[in-house]
Amino acid sequence: MQRFFNVKTLFILLIGATFLTSCGVDENPIPTPTATPPSVSLLTETGYISTDATIAAGESILVKIDASKGENQMNTLLIQRDGVDIDLSEISYNGAPAAANPTLLFGDDKDAFTWDAAITAHAPGDALYTFIVTGDGDNTENAISITITVEDAMPELTVSGNGMYNAFPGSSAGFRINGVTNEVDFATLAVLQDGELIDGDRISCNGVFATTNPFNLEGDDITGFTDKEITVKTTTEVGIQNYTVVVENINGTTDSADFTIVTGTPIGAIFTGVLLENAAGNDPTGGINLYDGETVSVNASNAHVIDLGNNSAGTAWLERIGGDNGGTIKAISAAQIDAGMTLASLEFIEQVKTAYDEAVVLNNNESDVVEIGDFFFANVDNDYFALEVKEKGVNTAGLGFYRFDIVKAEF
Repeated sequence: MQRFFNVKTLFILLIGATFLTSCGVDENPIPTPTATPPSVSLLTETGYISTDATIAAGESILVKIDASKGENQMNTLLIQRDGVDIDLSEISYNGAPAAANPTLLFGDDKDAFTWDAAITAHAPGDALYTFIVTGDGDNTENAISITITVEDAMPELTVSGNGMYNAFPGSSAGFRINGVTNEVDFATLAVLQDGELIDGDRISCNGVFATTNPFNLEGDDITGFTDKEITVKTTTEVGIQNYTVVVENINGTTDSADFTIVTGTPIGAIFTGVLLENAAGNDPTGGINLYDGETVSVNASNAHVIDLGNNSAGTAWLERIGGDNGGTIKAISAAQIDAGMTLASLEFIEQVKTAYDEAVVLNNNESDVVEIGDFFFANVDNDYFALEVKEKGVNTAGLGFYRFDIVKAEF
């Protein structure tokens, strides 16, 4: 019995070994067929992007996608930005908003399609856009990518007028600004004084006080504005206050414009139609007392501005004036004329002093021939005056005369 068992066992082992050998790893496997993937490209046509490109901020990315099936029909179209699926709200196909991303293909589009696609561009900088088509049921896909560079859009901000405004200390001054977005919406506006943000409650915009600074722009203002009114509460200091208004767009790009508010002490007095006549023959109306705007004798000790009388031969009126009794006169400068300086523009005594300091010194403290519209400044014991010639002529007695309007800035 024992011997028979051994022969039978050996026979079983030999059959098992043969079976195991026949099930070993095949060193030359038969290749598994692979489906041909679909194809995709971006067509080159006028107005469409097909390769790496640079566009301006606010522009859309326009491409013409051309795709064809491979071995099997196509299934989906997917667009990614830097490897992330783009939100469907940023895509339109053939002029209609995208229904999904990826977009499922139907009908003839599963075999081939050429679609116009408009994509909302990213913020300024570079981004990689990838267009992916997939096969239907065979796990195949194909893709094409382009790099789009979006240029930064520079907003533009200007202040209307010459950027100079006058106000009393602790009052308010209004100014107007103009903003151009250059296709990227505005976000905020800020006001700074001497480089520092001021409190929001010092700013009003279109009559509404801001609660913060910077403050958000709303409504139509985000797409630009013309002569937008901004009012700023000035500080109580007397002098020149320098301000900057800054606009920022939704991409964080800014532009700024400067303006100046001059605060000061109100003008003390304005005298109008003050008479000054030819001083020839010691005329009693040949001088002006600047402090009270009264006509006085050319020989009076309080005649601060005098007429210079006739020529040396005594035959003709010189038509010139001069300073006397501590009065020094200067003529308006070309720069002041270009800036549009008038008596009405002088609201504060500090302005009159500054204007005198910047005016033109006269030889021997005497003017050239005086004409209507001429503008002079005077200093008497560190008090300052502005004089404008409003009238010039000859009276019924044959005597030449002028009439002045005078602003007094007494310190």
